[in-house]
Amino acid sequence: MRTDIPLFPADASSSDMPCGDASLPSPDASYWEQAGGLRDHWYIACTSAQLKRGQVRAVKLFGRGIAVFRQADGSAAALIDQCVHRGVRLSAGKVNDGCLSCPFHGWRYDGQGRVVYIPSADGLQPTGRERPFRQRSFPVREQDGAIWVFLGDGDPAQQAVFRMPFHDHPDFVTYYMTGVYHGDLSSIAQINIDVSHTVFVHGKLFRTMSGERLEASVEVTPRSVEVVYTPRRERLGLLPWLTNPRGELMQHSDRYFAPNITRVDYHWGDSASFVFTSVISPIDEHRAVLYTCISYKFPLPHRLLSWLRPLMHGYTRLVNRQDIAITRERLAGLANAPMLQQHSVRADMALVAIDKVVAAVQERRDVPATLLGVRPMEFEI
Repeated sequence: MRTDIPLFPADASSSDMPCGDASLPSPDASYWEQAGGLRDHWYIACTSAQLKRGQVRAVKLFGRGIAVFRQADGSAAALIDQCVHRGVRLSAGKVNDGCLSCPFHGWRYDGQGRVVYIPSADGLQPTGRERPFRQRSFPVREQDGAIWVFLGDGDPAQQAVFRMPFHDHPDFVTYYMTGVYHGDLSSIAQINIDVSHTVFVHGKLFRTMSGERLEASVEVTPRSVEVVYTPRRERLGLLPWLTNPRGELMQHSDRYFAPNITRVDYHWGDSASFVFTSVISPIDEHRAVLYTCISYKFPLPHRLLSWLRPLMHGYTRLVNRQDIAITRERLAGLANAPMLQQHSVRADMALVAIDKVVAAVQERRDVPATLLGVRPMEFEI
């Protein structure tokens, strides 16, 4: 990225267990390899509510098809979405006795990707005989209402699954909102914490241009970017009578956690909060599913807060659709002249930092030391 002002000084499989994953590479296989260190982290494959018992769900992460299903004990499992026999998508099959059956010849896989039943060899019932065939499986964790998959080749225990703030807090109501955004991981992370775009993309749904000066500090660490704004009084959104009836100062912070998580906090004293935590799960180079965990509380009885969920969901869905539309327009613009030279101003400090942190994670290297530290940021909105 170029700026017009200086803002800042292989897949492994066992040799004796043939893996269908390597036999028929997908057209997007190169993106899987190019992702590098970005894959050494946890990504949401779907929400818990989207994965029912007895069902299999097809997802795509970094260009690689993955079949997700629940085993007999209810725990989730994830396999490369390809039968090692003749390459058919496993997600087109069925779940039988907690195992995934291919729709072509009935080969059955357990949650570790092992073939446990071959009808043409075993007859009507599995024999329990160990087979030398296996599809690649991925570590899976179910936490905070989401199914997380670890895509890297390293030790998943070295990377903690991100905790959704306030997900189980008794004072908050929480729900998930999903949408397919257009762009790469970095650009989608940027739009989540980009304040400047809100007055143009969201208009009266969120805020309008006032010409006021915003002051904030931007802190960059090797794997995070945090923007903390000076508390101020602001009428945010269409429901200030609900979010801030007492006229409290708004405490606003935006955070990015490498490589795929953003968190946006709005707090009005101790009585009202709106928190948006988003996990970016790339489909391919140009698309990603954004899973946003929305938590809110207002100075109302909890039962009323729960009744408000359809209203809040409708409002946040409108904002979400506007963001999706502008990411689509950005991707179309990039296609018009692929050799874009981006130019940034002071309001883009955090966005520039995200680009550099994502690149460092992808290339498995350190962020330049000159980028680290805390700096002031001011701009008009």
